Amino acid sequence: MKKVIISGIGATLAIGAGSAVAYNTVTGANGHVYQYVPAELTCWTDAQAAAQAAGGHLVTITSQTEQDLVVALASSEARVNGVAYIGGYNDSGWRWVTGESFGLFTNGFDTNEAGPYLIIENQGGGLGIWHGDHCGDGGVSYYGEDYIIEFEQSTAVSVPALGPWALGLLTGLMALLAGWRLRRAAA
Repeated sequence: MKKVIISGIGATLAIGAGSAVAYNTVTGANGHVYQYVPAELTCWTDAQAAAQAAGGHLVTITSQTEQDLVVALASSEARVNGVAYIGGYNDSGWRWVTGESFGLFTNGFDTNEAGPYLIIENQGGGLGIWHGDHCGDGGVSYYGEDYIIEFEQSTAVSVPALGPWALGLLTGLMALLAGWRLRRAAA
C-alpha cells in the first residue's frame, strides 16, 4: 500500500513539475496583458495560430504608449534573432489582426515595404522598428521566430495550469481507492 501511495505522489510531482511555463508578461494602461513568447516558429501564420490557441492574438500596436510598452517587453526578452512577430499583415492593404485601423499609428513604418507580415526589432540600433517579413522559401521566415501575444482581459494569462496537477491528484486518489478495496477484500 505504501508503494502505491508513493507512486501516486511521485506521479503527481513528475507530471506537475514539467508543466509550468512562465513567459514575461506586462499589463498595459488599457488593461490588456502582453506576453513575449520565445519560440521556434517559422512563419507569422504559425505565431498567430499559437497566439489564438493561447486565448489572445498577435499584439496590435495602435499608440505610442502601446509601442513603448511592447518595446520594453521585447527588449527585456531579446534573443539572437532580434525580432518578434506582431499582429500586422498585408492582404491588399495593411491591417491589424483585430480589424483595427493600421493607419492610426504606424511607428514610421513604410506601408509600401515588401513582406505580408509584420515584425518588430527587439534589440540593438533598430529597437522598436517595424519591418515587413516574408514567409517564403518553404515557409521559413527571413527574420523572426519569437512573437508577442496581446490578451484583451488581464485574467487570460493568470489562470494556473491545473490540468497536470489534477491528473496527478486523480492518480493518487485512484491508488488509495485501489489499496482500500484490496484491504477490504482481504478482511
